Amino acid sequence: MPDNLLKGGPIIDARGTILLHVSPSWERWPRPLERWNGLVGLLNARAVSVYLWHQIALVVAIPLIDPLWNVHFFYRNLQWLLTSQWFTLLVAMPLLGLLVLTFGWVEDVAAKRAPRLLPYPRRRRGRRRAAD
Repeated sequence: MPDNLLKGGPIIDARGTILLHVSPSWERWPRPLERWNGLVGLLNARAVSVYLWHQIALVVAIPLIDPLWNVHFFYRNLQWLLTSQWFTLLVAMPLLGLLVLTFGWVEDVAAKRAPRLLPYPRRRRGRRRAAD
């Protein structure tokens, strides 16, 4: 194993542990962060599915990108894009979304919850957010 692989590893782990201990426990999101509530709730509800399927989405993205090397315009003008890891990530994200939509309901069944296609945080019926 290379020596530089673990440099700072334990220190970074220690900082992360400390941050978890001092992180706030919110009953409600702070107002500037409220817009992210749905996305974070969806990712939390489907965390296992994202973890299980993200690598497959990345691997499948490569054969989808490879034929673009045969397109003259891409080969001549956009080689930087075809070799970019960010383009692979961009192609893999919709694939991951499709895989999570297809298989994410299994998480609900495993947790003994009613299966939902999109498990956004549910707001109680008839209740509006209190005006501050």
